[in-house]
Amino acid sequence: LSALGRPALSKTDRAELTSRAEAGNPVAAWVLGHKALAAGDTRGALRYLERALSGHGDACAAATAWSR
Repeated sequence: LSALGRPALSKTDRAELTSRAEAGNPVAAWVLGHKALAAGDTRGALRYLERALSGHGDACAAATAWSR
């Protein structure tokens, strides 16, 4: 979650979060979804926030963020 406080992710951090999100980690997907929203990337936000809706990710926040 510390990645949310940084304006940009390093290539290493983004690769690590992406790997985790694609392996089913809903928290990593939630972080990437919010970073995508902040960057104006609605397609990327959908991709990751959709993954954050399952498991122990913040499903309510993911749904709220996507519905904006």
